[in-house]
Amino acid sequence: MSADTPTPKDPPGPRGQGNPGRGGRRSRLSRLVRKGRLIILGAVLTIVPLLTGVLAPWVAPDSPARLDPMRRLSAPSAEHVFGTDELGRDLLTQVIYGGRLSLLVGSLVVAIATVLGTAFGLSAGYLRNLDALLMRTMDGLLALPDLLLAIALMAALGPNVANVILALGMVYTPRIARLVRGSVLVVREMEYVQSARALGAAAPRTMFRHVLPSSLSPLIVQATFVFAFSILGEAALSFLGVGVPPYIPSWGNILAGGRQFMVEAPWVTMFPGLAIVVTVLGINLLGDGLRDILDPRLRRLV
Repeated sequence: MSADTPTPKDPPGPRGQGNPGRGGRRSRLSRLVRKGRLIILGAVLTIVPLLTGVLAPWVAPDSPARLDPMRRLSAPSAEHVFGTDELGRDLLTQVIYGGRLSLLVGSLVVAIATVLGTAFGLSAGYLRNLDALLMRTMDGLLALPDLLLAIALMAALGPNVANVILALGMVYTPRIARLVRGSVLVVREMEYVQSARALGAAAPRTMFRHVLPSSLSPLIVQATFVFAFSILGEAALSFLGVGVPPYIPSWGNILAGGRQFMVEAPWVTMFPGLAIVVTVLGINLLGDGLRDILDPRLRRLV
């Protein structure tokens, strides 16, 4: 080969593609950084209301039961940062204590729905003779709108905090049950589960030792969304007057009390509404981030 003969080069890739390996790594890294920021933002927006609610007796500027009729519907000021409500109560205190109750309701609803939904979904997915009975019952509950079913249950049970938790737990149980059943139907056909059954492992041992742990990833993600739905559900029930009793501070009760004064005192509904929006947004961002981390198919795309 002479000196004037050009040295063969690798064929160029498609125009504008450049180095696919380096570009792909940069793209994946940028997606990871962006999603990591969203997860951190979601965690902050979720943890701050939780900590504020837990520390309510120490961080709230006033007592939630203290009335000051002479200062009713006062605008936000240095003395009352969020203003006062229709009874002269400090609105910041009401929002803090209301968040304490709303987040407590959401946490307990998630616990009830997760336990019941996991039990129903695991039994229906693994024990095929129970599948039709359990899933048709879940389908019947899912056929009704969530809020309408919750209102019907509250009308039967009566308005108090425990009944709100029970009603919302029953409303969101079918969501968890169907998700767990779908995961179990896939996992029960895998080789290691079939091997355990072939070796004579009892059904309860196989279900809880081998099947359930492999079905937890989507369950954890769904639990975060149920948490957000529960906060919205409690606020809706309290706003309609069928949830938490009016004398107990909750975000829904604060909104219900201030709806008559939205023109002359918009801060009464603005601040609890903003607290609901920020908290639900944080939980949803956290749930999306957990889904991206725990779902192997999405990890490959990232």
